[in-house]
Amino acid sequence: MKDAIIESLSTTLRKGRMLDGLLPHFQDFLGRCGTHRVLDLCAGAGGPGTILLESLQRAGCDDIELLLTDLQPQLETWRELRSVHGESLDFVADPVDATKIPEALSDGRVRVIINALHHFAPDLVQGIFDDAMRSEAPIFIAESFGRDPRGFLSFLIPGVPALLSHPVRAKRGGLRAAAMMPALMLASIWDGFVSTMRIYEESDLRMFVKDCPPGWQWTFCEYPVPWRGTGVLFCGVPPTGAEVVHLG
Repeated sequence: MKDAIIESLSTTLRKGRMLDGLLPHFQDFLGRCGTHRVLDLCAGAGGPGTILLESLQRAGCDDIELLLTDLQPQLETWRELRSVHGESLDFVADPVDATKIPEALSDGRVRVIINALHHFAPDLVQGIFDDAMRSEAPIFIAESFGRDPRGFLSFLIPGVPALLSHPVRAKRGGLRAAAMMPALMLASIWDGFVSTMRIYEESDLRMFVKDCPPGWQWTFCEYPVPWRGTGVLFCGVPPTGAEVVHLG
């Protein structure tokens, strides 16, 4: 059930173009940091990360490098993504704790968490930010809706077709997946509405970084999501991330 929900969500993000409004902000963030090397801290099945990767490449950024990591690596799925994207995408096969990123992975890379921070308790989120600040690693957080259940309604228009077509995309057990459809639909809608209530608001996020070292630049803003939705993002750039590059 969990894998089906994650797969359908990735399909929703892609087919519904739910991350299009995030792209200009992410481009600006990379430009401020002076790097095209991206470390996806909570990659899951790799959906949001690869969607941004493909969007950047279409925008002319040919040297983008995405490295997928997670505490629970999904190696089979990640291998398939690597076979599609070649040298632009790779992954770390071992579990990676987002609160303790090894220096070898952190060096020269920005950290990204897309549509996942709401899954973590405040003490874990604090650890994620603390590790980024300790390592002077730029960090970019985004959620596709704010803390309002109505925000999830924008996902239903592309999301329902994605859920209904899941049995067709299922690699195995298509008939079983079809039989599970009513339960999958209810679980997905419930998960979506609950997720909106877990979103960290601007005041919460700024509290996590209130003791940051001098010189860090923190930005919070909203971005448009199709069907009158609104996403939120929060990013930090350390004093060393001052070089500007252009993404074409």
